[in-house]
Amino acid sequence: MTNIELFLYSGQHEEQVLDPYYLDNNDPIIPKTAKGTNALVKKNNRLIQLVSAFRFYHKQGKKIEHPDVARLIDEVVEILMTTEEINLSPFSQFFMVYDSSYAAFRGYAQDAKRNFLYEMLRCYGERRHQLYLNHGYSNSMLQVVHDSYSHKRKSKASIRKICDVLDALGFPHDTIKDESFSYYFLPDSGDQDKFLNFTLEHHLAMKFAKGKQDKLPDMVFHKGAEYYVVEMKHIKGSGGGQDKQLSEVIDFIRYKEKDRHIHFVVYLDGEYSNLLHNKSLHNKKNSKKQTKIGKQYNSIIRLLRKNDGNYFLNTAGFKKFILQISQQ
Repeated sequence: MTNIELFLYSGQHEEQVLDPYYLDNNDPIIPKTAKGTNALVKKNNRLIQLVSAFRFYHKQGKKIEHPDVARLIDEVVEILMTTEEINLSPFSQFFMVYDSSYAAFRGYAQDAKRNFLYEMLRCYGERRHQLYLNHGYSNSMLQVVHDSYSHKRKSKASIRKICDVLDALGFPHDTIKDESFSYYFLPDSGDQDKFLNFTLEHHLAMKFAKGKQDKLPDMVFHKGAEYYVVEMKHIKGSGGGQDKQLSEVIDFIRYKEKDRHIHFVVYLDGEYSNLLHNKSLHNKKNSKKQTKIGKQYNSIIRLLRKNDGNYFLNTAGFKKFILQISQQ
């Protein structure tokens, strides 16, 4: 199948709505019942007590230098620095209201931590603590915030998915140095040196990385004399941010190297892949004027025709492609 045929094949075989690679199977971080407890719940409850105590001290006019306040802040520092997942607590999440973050707090020097927490305890106490007390603090919020971050834990799911495809068809993860064998490596996931050697050996221009802080591709795989440089993207739905992401990834198939054995491959999964191939979304309603998605689709077709050694694939298309070249 040609690159155009593989692109059309991708459109005929949609992405799964509930892809098992993106399902979060981690156990809950809070106990199953309100009577249960664990280290995170205990420390979160202690934080709530400390906020109440701080408010009491603050109303008495005690400043950061006062021994009572100093001991309280030191305990808050200890909780925030040593308790796993405490960044999910309402207090830690509140840091973002003031354009800071739990991650930034952890990087502060000790005195800076104490000064930061003094101000944050004061602001949180005034703006949120009583509000949450009125509605009832609940440890279920720890789980809710944990779930909301699940997308960050899935950032490498696309890579795992196509690594599994390659592994199953006899492409090991760069364990064989003999060029007569098939293999793959992951430049953006620990194999930077291997990619640098690859670019030097093949005199690559690396135009795709220009202006992008020398961005590394996600994967390179090898079969026979051919090398395939892969950019992966998981896009969930349509919208301004997603449109921009797809436009950026389409650029990847614009490129070609002087060495005709180097190919550029885009692997796109997620809901946007299905939308991209939905012809009913390509034109505005009751109009021949193209939508953003329609323009993107036609741009991909045009670039694939221009660069017949490049590919734009979804999961089914990638599997078909790998099977095809593995049999060559």
